[in-house]
Amino acid sequence: ATGEAAFKGALFQSMIAGALNMQSVVEAHRGRIRVESAPGKGTAAISGNTLTYTPTSSASGTDSFVVTASDGKGGSATQMVNATIDDYPNTTGSSGIVTVGGGASAGSIDFASDTDVFKVTLTAGETYRFDMIATSGGLDPYLYLFNLSDQTLTQVASNGDNGSSKNSQFTYSALASGTYILLAQDTASNLGSYNLLVERPNRSPSFSFASQSVSTNEDTAKAITLAATDADSDPLTYTTASAANGTVTVSGTVVTYTPRLNFNGSDSFVVTASDGKGGTATQTVNITVAAFEDQATGSISISGTASQGGSVTANVSAIDVDGAITGVSYLWQMSLDGVSVWTNLNAATS
Repeated sequence: ATGEAAFKGALFQSMIAGALNMQSVVEAHRGRIRVESAPGKGTAAISGNTLTYTPTSSASGTDSFVVTASDGKGGSATQMVNATIDDYPNTTGSSGIVTVGGGASAGSIDFASDTDVFKVTLTAGETYRFDMIATSGGLDPYLYLFNLSDQTLTQVASNGDNGSSKNSQFTYSALASGTYILLAQDTASNLGSYNLLVERPNRSPSFSFASQSVSTNEDTAKAITLAATDADSDPLTYTTASAANGTVTVSGTVVTYTPRLNFNGSDSFVVTASDGKGGTATQTVNITVAAFEDQATGSISISGTASQGGSVTANVSAIDVDGAITGVSYLWQMSLDGVSVWTNLNAATS
């Protein structure tokens, strides 16, 4: 129900328990506050300077009663309390409770000035999206968000704000943790049903560092473990751009870089982590490939026939991928049958 100026908790619907605004007068004169005329659809009880109004379980619509404050010296003041009883009250069950990311909560505006109340628990520092969508009738809803702890209006979305037609939507970053109150209402002439959702907008994954550096040897593959994180605990997948001087493959959270044959120097590639909901993060992997001395390769051919007093010629063809060949050493050997023991010929000449 909605109290007017009489309540510290005005607009908080069925949670009408607040300090009367005549408190300072009463305390100054040690008088008292009483309910002058009882409400017709509920009960009103006063304890000290706090009034609690409780509508009957089947009540709906409007109610009113009069409160009188007396100062004990013949002076008094009265105030009319007008209440609109919510037809969608908070309970210990699912009614009136909205869970962040828990799907839509259905409600309806059934009569003029009808207001539905919902509780939602928010966490300080987190950002939330509130979405109210008309599902039937001529409803074009309004949505209000209050912080219950300090009873402040934190956000308002009128019909059509930020969303599509017949939709109210806003984003709010909670300044304090605790219970918040959502009020759903419309103009007196618009009645109908709606769905209310509270979701945490998707948060993109992130890498701890914008880049990382690794090293490997020439002609040697390097396996690198990727470690992006996601605040929403969404599963992440990784993709990579190509490297200029090697190949890159991904398997799960491991990316393997293989430098091209005989390459040494610097290379790099970019890794992208995706959460499957449009959020991405990138990291550059810088690689240093150390040089490694490769063995020269080649072939030899021999011309001529070995005979006493004769000569044979050896022709060598060799290459070295690391540079020019600066010299060739050799050793002549002799075997009587070409199969068994070979003997070095120390007197061989070039």
